[in-house]
Amino acid sequence: MTSIDTEKAERRVWLVRVPPYIAERWKAACAQNTGGVDEDAAEDGAGSSLGRISITSLQDGSTRTMLELPEGMCDAALPRRYTLQPGTDVLDMSVLSSEGDEGGGDGEVPRLVRPRLDGVVSQKHDAVPAQSAPGAAAAAAAAGGAPPIDAAYRALTRKRTLASLQKGRSVAVITDGRAAQRLYQQQHNRASLYVKYTQADKEEFEARSARDLASKAGAGKRSRMERPELEQLLFRLFERQAQWALPALQKETDQPIGWLREVLGEVAVTVKRGPVRDMWELQRQFKVAGGGGGGAGAGAGGADG
Repeated sequence: MTSIDTEKAERRVWLVRVPPYIAERWKAACAQNTGGVDEDAAEDGAGSSLGRISITSLQDGSTRTMLELPEGMCDAALPRRYTLQPGTDVLDMSVLSSEGDEGGGDGEVPRLVRPRLDGVVSQKHDAVPAQSAPGAAAAAAAAGGAPPIDAAYRALTRKRTLASLQKGRSVAVITDGRAAQRLYQQQHNRASLYVKYTQADKEEFEARSARDLASKAGAGKRSRMERPELEQLLFRLFERQAQWALPALQKETDQPIGWLREVLGEVAVTVKRGPVRDMWELQRQFKVAGGGGGGAGAGAGGADG
């Protein structure tokens, strides 16, 4: 049975989450036996530091906690100084360390070598890059603000982000003219297509496109009727119904609205009041006395004579 050293079990420690590249460098440093300084051996100068934590009091009464890495641990493009932002998680954990493990063969559970409790986690922090240009950190600290993000690190992060967003292009060579036309009409935006047309295919496609445009242009265009023909049609409509709305007349006659209004103004007037206000009815001279709209055709004939 392995005993656990609990001499430092009540010590309060911090749990700090760092970027992966820092964790990799710390792991490599520990593997080279250049791990963090042990306070029991610090007086003898044993070990090398993985970083230095500083706590600064600000003018508003709060504090700022910084982590600074040793020189040479990171590349020039990576920041050395980080702001430790406290977390809000409820913590209930301890730190268990050992000098490795042994055994574990033939399905056995490996045993920890000299396990020990190094303390109780009292605070949790996230390390956020806060490297600044020379002199900027001191000025920001004097003003009570946080140091700005390092420009080189921001440029490196942006470069990596843009590189991850780039997608490969797919290229296809199409020799079938009809297939190429279908793909061209569908406006396929997710692939770059190199379409190899023959001259005959190109001429056929252009002629077909011209015919389609001509048919679409003529589909919604109304042709004007001759004035006498349109007047006779209007008289027949007013025989059927005494009052008409302009949209209904346009639907019945299928005429351009401007031309219909011009001809209609010569034979009809709009009602100014009453329940049929703003509707059109025949002018008085085109109505048969006592007949309302029923004799509009005869009235029109008399007017023409």
